Amino acid sequence: MEQAITLDVRKRAGKFSRPVELDLLRRGEKGNVPLTVCITKDGAPYDLTGKEVYLRSKTSQGRVVFDDVESGIAIVNAKGGVVSHTLPPGFASEPGAMVGYYEVRQGDFFLDTTESFTASVVHDIDLSAEAAADYIPKFDRITAEAQTATAAANDAAKSASETNESVKSAEAERAEQERARVGSESSRAEAEAARAKAETSRASEEGKRATAEAGRASGEASRQSAETSRVAEEGKRASAEADRASKEAARRSAETSRASEEGKRATSEAGRASSENARQSAEAARVEQEGARNAAESVRAGSEAARAKAESSRVAEEGKRATSEAGRASAENARATKETARQSAEAARAKAESARATEQAKNNADQALNNAAMAKVAPYICAPGEYDASTLMPTISGEPNRTYFVPAEQGPGNKYIEWMLIGGSWEMMGVSQVDVTAIATDQIDQVAADGSPVGESVLNLSGLSYLWAKVKAAFAAKVHRHSAADVTGGVLPVKFGGTGATTSAGIIQAAGVTATAQELNYMDGVTSNVQGQLNGKAAASHAHSYAGSSTSGGAATSAVKLHTARSISLSGDATGSVNFDGSANVQIALAIAALAVKTGMIADSAITAAKILDGTITTAELANLAVTSAKIADGAVTSAKIADGTISTADLANAAITNAKLGNGSVSAAKLEAALLKRITDLEGFRDSVSQKLWTGSLGRGEAVTVPGLAGAKVIGLRFEYGPDIVHPIVLKSGETTFGVTEQDGFGSYWDEVSFYGRITVGGNSVSCSKCGMWISRSTGLGNPFVLVAGDNHTITEIWRIL
Repeated sequence: MEQAITLDVRKRAGKFSRPVELDLLRRGEKGNVPLTVCITKDGAPYDLTGKEVYLRSKTSQGRVVFDDVESGIAIVNAKGGVVSHTLPPGFASEPGAMVGYYEVRQGDFFLDTTESFTASVVHDIDLSAEAAADYIPKFDRITAEAQTATAAANDAAKSASETNESVKSAEAERAEQERARVGSESSRAEAEAARAKAETSRASEEGKRATAEAGRASGEASRQSAETSRVAEEGKRASAEADRASKEAARRSAETSRASEEGKRATSEAGRASSENARQSAEAARVEQEGARNAAESVRAGSEAARAKAESSRVAEEGKRATSEAGRASAENARATKETARQSAEAARAKAESARATEQAKNNADQALNNAAMAKVAPYICAPGEYDASTLMPTISGEPNRTYFVPAEQGPGNKYIEWMLIGGSWEMMGVSQVDVTAIATDQIDQVAADGSPVGESVLNLSGLSYLWAKVKAAFAAKVHRHSAADVTGGVLPVKFGGTGATTSAGIIQAAGVTATAQELNYMDGVTSNVQGQLNGKAAASHAHSYAGSSTSGGAATSAVKLHTARSISLSGDATGSVNFDGSANVQIALAIAALAVKTGMIADSAITAAKILDGTITTAELANLAVTSAKIADGAVTSAKIADGTISTADLANAAITNAKLGNGSVSAAKLEAALLKRITDLEGFRDSVSQKLWTGSLGRGEAVTVPGLAGAKVIGLRFEYGPDIVHPIVLKSGETTFGVTEQDGFGSYWDEVSFYGRITVGGNSVSCSKCGMWISRSTGLGNPFVLVAGDNHTITEIWRIL
């Protein structure tokens, strides 16, 4: 039942104070519970150099059990504060809760006490087990010293009895009387022994009472120690008194011898006086020796009884030692079994590690193949000399499915022409350049002057306005008039003011005159009906005005049409032609030359979606952030049009993705696991019912434990010594994992903040701890914190598997 515990001299009180608890004991057990006690101060080893350690404990019924260095408490590592101690007899003498602590002293000076530890003592079946009694080793040592002194007195009395055997026969009658006196003296001595026993019992009871009061105040404990010292001094005084009595007897013997010598010297004086003196001296010596013999006999009988009891106790202790040795052998066998299991586990771990290394090597090889494959499809920017400078076509031997970029400045956001090797030939991807140069006014002037300029310029609105002005300046209006002088050829119909003929006869005929010229000559001066016919006619000499003109021979302001239709042609960035005679409006059908329209020539919102053919505009032709959500029609963007990895978490509004928007199998276990790990990391802690507890014990700095069922865990839970009833989640990392968790609790007008920190390494089922610390700070206000407890020598008490 060997156990190891750690006790700190800084006693804690409050919700985080939990005494160290030993394994269960059974009533009557003693000598078979070796402890290794590590005494610390604020988590650091307590230096026990030059100091002594004492046990102070109390049973469930309030009986005290003490132990000290002389009774079995050994300091095995003074600098490390390590003490070896086997629990004394009486520690498990009563069923119930046992509580104890260790006291550190230096000589007679009290230094420190440790925090308490407890032990639960259960009932046994043997009703004859050791009865509960106070166990104070100093009292036992005093009793042993008294027994030694008694044995010495017994030997002295025996020697004196043998020396004076001859005197007994001479004084038979007086001896009888003396015997009666001795009997009376013996009764007195027995009464004195009873009184001494009662005094010892009283002192024991006083010690019990003092020890029972030890838990109430440390000052009372000092008084108990003083009382124990007084009892010890009383024992020493009794021993000294016995020694004094022995010396007094010796002195009297010497005095008797001296008197005998004096009698011999007086023999020459008087034989009778000498004989009488000798008789009296012998009688006195006999009486003295008889008293001493009786006292020694009484002491011897008591010592014999004590020896028999001690022998019985020794036999019992030997039996317990044998039992303990058998237990130790069993424990050693169990340790050997565990060592075999550990070696098997280590071999399995090494095998698993080898398999992991093999798997890692395979993963590395697969990754290298993936990297090589990705390198073959990564975009390639051609350097000078790797493409034709005039056609901008790559001249290198390319790889299928790979995009090659040729530098060609084509405006903002379009610095390259993209090529791809398809079927062994280079294919340009998309339109590389559009150039729309407006026709100049001098070029329009050349066209109006019947010139024939060439080029790719296009007619824009400004050019068209200028052309229309030139056309209007070059041609008369649709309705206009001409003076007769303007008519140089042809026949002007009568209805338009002409003669309708080129000869006089023709004119007369055209005018509807049937008379001949001769006949008309006859009409000169006639005013009859002929005159009436001539009324409203022009005089023989008159002038005509052209259409729209207010004066004869003025410019005509309108005309029905051109006499000869004209062909109007456009060339440059836009081409087209139409015949125009001025009789009606005409339209020119323009054909815009390739690259003739520049971006600056297009008005805002002039180009709508309906005017753009599907597939005409590629991603490379769009500026960053040019397409906003407002410009995208509902349902226009499907999942097939979104490349993998294009949309990040930051691009999604809160609660934007609902269950209805997730397809079956679209969320993988790996993605859920990553999200769960992130969520667990944000937790401050959770209660015991959350997951599965795998291990309970004590894991401190520099220690390692095996936790079955932990292999493969990615998130574990830890609970700490003196911590609240909370398991803290820790996300494991490759190699060493550093953790730090905090818990806050309020208590009325103040609050406590408890933090645990450290480093652990988890491999398979093995957990090792390189550091584990704790600090508790308390504050009575937001700006008034102070540290209650701090230290790096802390322990993990529970390990859970969460994920």
